Parts: sequence; C-alpha cells; structure tokens
Amino acid sequence: MSTGEVSRKNFPNIFCYHCSLKNHNHFISTLKKRTLLIILGNLTAFGPFVTDFYLPCLPELTSYFAQPEAIIQTSLTASMLGLAAVQGAAPIVAPVLGGAAFSLSCWQGAFILLGIWGICLWMSCRPLEETLPAAKRLHMPIWESFRCYFTVLGHPIFAVMTLLLGFSTAALMAYISASPFLFQNHFGLTPMQYSLCFAFNAAGLTTGSAAIVKIRGMVRATTLSVNGLLLTSLTVALSLWLEGSFLLFEAGIFLMLFCVGLLTPVAMTRALNAVSGNKGVASALLGATPFLLGGIVAPLTGLGNLIVSTAGVILSCTLVCFILWLLLPLTNRRTQASAVHAERS
Repeated sequence: MSTGEVSRKNFPNIFCYHCSLKNHNHFISTLKKRTLLIILGNLTAFGPFVTDFYLPCLPELTSYFAQPEAIIQTSLTASMLGLAAVQGAAPIVAPVLGGAAFSLSCWQGAFILLGIWGICLWMSCRPLEETLPAAKRLHMPIWESFRCYFTVLGHPIFAVMTLLLGFSTAALMAYISASPFLFQNHFGLTPMQYSLCFAFNAAGLTTGSAAIVKIRGMVRATTLSVNGLLLTSLTVALSLWLEGSFLLFEAGIFLMLFCVGLLTPVAMTRALNAVSGNKGVASALLGATPFLLGGIVAPLTGLGNLIVSTAGVILSCTLVCFILWLLLPLTNRRTQASAVHAERS
C-alpha cells in the first residue's frame, strides 16, 4: 500500500481529530469568557449588595447596640468610602435576599454571608491575568499618575456632569439609609414587606436606565431627568413633612428612583464624551464620586428628627442637581470658547 493510499485512508480520522481539537479549544475559550463574565458581574454587584443586603437589619442594630440611627447609618458611610477607594439586578435582589436571611437567622447572619461572598470573590480573582498588553501600559510612578486627575477635572463639562451624578446618587443614598426606619418604624412594615417594597423601588431605578434609549438627545434627557428628579423629591419631602399616606410616599420614591436611573447613564456618557484622553482616570472619578458623596450623606438623615432630616437631605441634593443643570449652558459656552481659542493658537 502506497503512502498516498495510507494518507487518503487516514484523512477522515485526521480531519475528525482536528475538528474535535478545534471544538475543544473553542469550548475552553468560551468557558474562560463566561467565567470571567460571572466574576466581573459578581464584582459589579458586590457594591449594591454591601449596602442593600443588611438594610432590613438596621432597626434591629439600633436596639442591639443601643445607639441612635445616625451612628448605625455610619456603617453605610464606611462601606461607601471603601467602594469609593477601590472602585442591574443587584439592587433588586439584594434587599429581598437580605430580608430573607434576616428572617431565617439574625442580623449577624447577613454579615456572615457577605463575608463568605467576599472571600469567594477574592479567591476567584487570584488566577486572573492582566489583559492589557504590556506595550499599552503606562510606565510611571504612582504619584505621577495623580496628575492626570487634575487634567481630567479641568474639563468643565466633565466636572459638572460628575457632580450631577454624585448628588443624584447622594439623594438615592439618603433614601436608602433612611428607608429601613421609614418603612418599618414609621409606616409599620415588616422586614420582608420592606424588602419587597425596596426591590420594587429598585426596579424603578433599572427601568429608568433602560428607558433612556427612548429619549432622543442627551440634552433633552438631562433636562427631563433633572426636572423630574426635583419634582419627585419635592413630592417625597412633602409627603413626609405633612404626614401623608404611604401610597403617596411610595409613588414619589418610585418615580424619584426612575429619574435617578434615567440621569445616571446620561451623566456618565456626557462626562466621558467631554474628555479626550485619560478615559480610565475619568471612569475612576465617575465611579468614586457617587460613593464618596453618598457616604457623606448617609448618616445625615439620622440627625434629629428622621422624617424632617431625610426629606431635607433628599430635597437639598436634588436642588444642587437643579443648580448644576442651570449652570450647564454657561459651561458649554466656556468649553466652546476654550476650544476656539486653542484652535486659533
């Protein structure tokens, strides 16, 4: 038998081998991509889970530690500062699971579960490799890289949109930190009922983020979201100050979160579009600023009368957003003038 005949007879087997090897490599590549997607998804969701998971436990913590609400709410500040330093579905699922964990065990059980999840994330991230090629990495001392932050903050549009995002998130965090006491102590809901209401309101947040595709133009979307945020926060404040019904308060909160969800992608997009370089630094500032302002605002709702302070903090944050929106035309003219001056130079 000639060599050619052997090759022809073995060709089907060789072809099948190469096909199986190709399919195996494709399977391994797909598996790695899906594993990375799951890890990144969990890392993204861990931030909302940290703040939302143990919210049903806050009233219990005040009596357990015999401390006022403002002191207990500083635990949210600590988590926000940590998220700011290291910088979906998570806001909806987290309070429900947290309420279930609290109902089945105790407030310590919620923190134990969060700790186990954090350890699992840490262990899963260890084998990950750097994906950015070495040629595209920045080679400079860490302290020199901080100069890029001042360059990015020098863009007026970026600074205004980042603050707009930060204070809208601060209004959200004011509601989040006070919500266990408002829903359970003021309106008399059980921890599980509160968790379900919180999840429903979080659905308004995600719905707003999805509805942005129906609005044409970033300027129009900014106008609608900021004005809607001010009107809905005023409704929430009046319903608390005037001892209104729970349904009025709940409707105002849902619509307020819808406006926050609508504003968030708009502010991020306009801020990043305003920066020509250092996109990573800009993204880091966009991620850290909301957590930083949210951490500052969280315990303020527990100072004095919870009803009065919560309404005041939420309304103050949205008023700042409205003022920043009024400054946007002036900021745009300044940016255009700078661009014309640079082009002439």
